[in-house]
Amino acid sequence: MIPNRQITNFPNSDKYRKKIHQLIPGGAHTYSKGDDQFPLLSPVAISHGKGAHLWDIDGNQFLDCSISPDGLDVEVFSFQSLERAYQEAVAPNEREHVTPYIRYSGKFKIHNTVNKIDYSDRRWTVDEVDDFEVVSHIFQYFHPDIYFDWNKIIEVENFQPDLFQKNKYIRRNEGAELSDDQKHQKRDATNSDVSKKG
Repeated sequence: MIPNRQITNFPNSDKYRKKIHQLIPGGAHTYSKGDDQFPLLSPVAISHGKGAHLWDIDGNQFLDCSISPDGLDVEVFSFQSLERAYQEAVAPNEREHVTPYIRYSGKFKIHNTVNKIDYSDRRWTVDEVDDFEVVSHIFQYFHPDIYFDWNKIIEVENFQPDLFQKNKYIRRNEGAELSDDQKHQKRDATNSDVSKKG
């Protein structure tokens, strides 16, 4: 998801984040919905959307682009679409992630916005330990500023690509292709590696 301009106005979002983390560990009932999943330039809570445009609870406007860096992308569904997918989807991956059913069943009206430049090979999300390392490098580079523009991250990557290499091997949406057993095996291996390093 790409902000339409550099955004530094987050008073409601900051209050919401603090409150939601007091109520729910991680800020969401599933890890993939937590606000730490996409820590760079993503809204904490979306107020409303229209087409490819979204507004957060502070009134900041964002533009969703399908070829934006992984971690800045977003999908918006009406409640009716989510309800219908819940009632009709049968395949396990469609029950876990509603997006495939909504996207591929042919039963929903879909609008996709495409950026002029394809940045989809960039990975600015936190699914894996190596993702965390890359995002940590980004925050360290800009410290103490936490309201940096996504274009600034592209500039840094252009002249310091080594900061972004650690997670290049991870395929976008890799988790959607793995069975539950494969996910558990991968998580167990990662936890074992982390505990050996720690």
